[in-house]
Amino acid sequence: MSISTVLKQALKENKTDNVLAQKKKIKEIMKKIDASLKKNKIKATLSLGGSAAKDTFIGNDFDVDIFVMFDYKKYLDQDISKILKKALKNLKPETIHGSRDYYHIDKRYEIVPVLRIKNPQDAVNVTDASPLHAAWIKKQVKKKPKLKQEIKLAKLFFKSSGIYGAESYIKGMSGHVTDILIIYYGSFEKAVQAIAKWKKSTEIDIEKHKSVLDIAKIQGPLTVVDPIQPNRNAAAAVNQKTYDKLKKIAKKFLKKPDIDFFKEKKINLEQIKKNYNLVLKISVLKGKTDIVGAKLMKGSEFFVNNLKKFEVEKNGWWWDKNKNCYYYIKTKCNKLPEYYEQKGPTKEYPVHVQRFKQKYKKTVMKKGAIYAKVKTPICNLDKYVLELSKKDYLKKKIRGIKIVK
Repeated sequence: MSISTVLKQALKENKTDNVLAQKKKIKEIMKKIDASLKKNKIKATLSLGGSAAKDTFIGNDFDVDIFVMFDYKKYLDQDISKILKKALKNLKPETIHGSRDYYHIDKRYEIVPVLRIKNPQDAVNVTDASPLHAAWIKKQVKKKPKLKQEIKLAKLFFKSSGIYGAESYIKGMSGHVTDILIIYYGSFEKAVQAIAKWKKSTEIDIEKHKSVLDIAKIQGPLTVVDPIQPNRNAAAAVNQKTYDKLKKIAKKFLKKPDIDFFKEKKINLEQIKKNYNLVLKISVLKGKTDIVGAKLMKGSEFFVNNLKKFEVEKNGWWWDKNKNCYYYIKTKCNKLPEYYEQKGPTKEYPVHVQRFKQKYKKTVMKKGAIYAKVKTPICNLDKYVLELSKKDYLKKKIRGIKIVK
């Protein structure tokens, strides 16, 4: 199957249901917000951002960003989050805490308070420049409307690979970086061809700012100089693992194009059970997606770090951003020896050696140090995992576990 055929099929299969209805709902929400602002005599205007503004929806899993831009001079020293919350009261907003609180309405709509600025340097909060980013992207897409379809393809491709999103538990390609890449290369196909040839590190400076970024902002292998804020690396979230994975997938796609590269992968539990000897079903805590995701990632790391005695060979985890989550780990053994050798102090410290002897009954000196034969508290892998699940640290990350295998 040719690349062009696959791309046409990918766009055909990934449609947003009732696009017109979605757009109508967005207008209605914005109209209600605007009316509330006027009723409360708030000097602010609305700006639509994200895929809704650029018409680059994919499927039905999307959020709508609505920026409430407060007059800079009037509200510079005021708590615009608090002011907005009061104005949105009739819409029953859910508060999302951050560097500046913002709000969810009907889960899908993110209402973000920002100061209206013309120059990114005037930003008081990182979100203040967001409408400028959106405006830059819209300007580029307006020049070349076909870019909309190319951006959709890139989003589907990255999402299918599990690398779409700048959240800490993904460390992948944000929507903003995806837009910039496609605009820079001109099409999805050209972008993939370029990605497959990326070296150990890559820098993209679409506006040719030729700025010298702070080293702390270039830590990752991918540097995308922000077109609006030249001192910012828009791709700072992308880590080495994501970068290498993206290059590998790009090469695979070019070698053998297939529609599966654009379909979000669902977990194959039976296949997982065949390849991993420990599979855990995780009860997920409630909360904002990126926060819950970060906690789940930490939970997975906790198990891997605490199962080193069983010699972890490989591991992974999957989450559908809802209630379903699994951790899977392959260890070299399922059972620890009944006894293990505990090393004590060296003979140069006789006082400590004596204390060690008092603590352990059977000891032996060898290679200048004292050792004791100690009974392993828990030998069985499953029992060890259940004991780990009781730790306070883990209880803050997940609600609970069920051993599937």
